[in-house]
Amino acid sequence: MVQIDAGGPSHVNEKDLQWISGKRVLFLGDQDTPMLDALFLADTAAPIDPPIKLSGPLEVDGEVNGAFMRGDPGHVVYFAHLGDKTPTEMFRASIDMPGEVHKINGPLAADTYLNSGAFSSSADGLRMVYTGQEIAGRVDLFLVDIAGETPGAPINLTSGLPADTDVALLGHLTPDAAQVVFATRRPDQQRGALYMVPLSPEIGAPVQLTDEGETPLNYSVLFPK
Repeated sequence: MVQIDAGGPSHVNEKDLQWISGKRVLFLGDQDTPMLDALFLADTAAPIDPPIKLSGPLEVDGEVNGAFMRGDPGHVVYFAHLGDKTPTEMFRASIDMPGEVHKINGPLAADTYLNSGAFSSSADGLRMVYTGQEIAGRVDLFLVDIAGETPGAPINLTSGLPADTDVALLGHLTPDAAQVVFATRRPDQQRGALYMVPLSPEIGAPVQLTDEGETPLNYSVLFPK
């Protein structure tokens, strides 16, 4: 048995342990500030070495509240609120270049939020879609393309939906990242229609996939090999 955080006193959040290549482990822990988690990387081949911090600077009472590996083996996406009573925001951190951290989402207005963990990534990690609010009271789907380490400005893919229609949960990118499929929610908070947005060769308007009045309970996005 190997203690992965032997290099420093801390609590480790057991729900967010993730094994990655090179016998390394990603975890959330409070090495820096008691009871406030940040994102760390530990090498099981060198358990007495201090864990490497991957998340960016946090203000007083700021904390990382979730980390995810999807598609790109060289980067981890994490969600954090930077300080006390600040909204959760989305970041992308390099695993092999600690300290290389970039915010994914755009500016958040008062009383807006992101859905933590509600994102989809292309196989190379250079295209992402996430859900959140740009305007208080409305949930939209946003596209971010990444060039090297630098994310581009988020593009709202669903601003053309009716004003009383929200995106539900997350969008699912197709394997070639040329389309995204997502569900919506009606004003009464019940399930709504399924939509698709073309992303390549250019971004198009949302296209409704289900018939009027049809309210799918669940759906899966399947593509032939």
